[in-house]
Amino acid sequence: VLVGSFAYFTIKDRLPQILTRVIDTLHRHKNEFFEEHGEVRVRSLFSLMFIPPPHTPSP
Repeated sequence: VLVGSFAYFTIKDRLPQILTRVIDTLHRHKNEFFEEHGEVRVRSLFSLMFIPPPHTPSP
């Protein structure tokens, strides 16, 4: 990536903001994702981002 190019600007300035918004949204809605997609999928997704999954109540 060339310094000063659009790609450089995007990676340097915009990508951190985009990733922060994605992680924040996933964290705020993790219980909804859990209910909709199930425990295994949500745990896999959240482990990739190091976000603790929602607590599963004991039966």
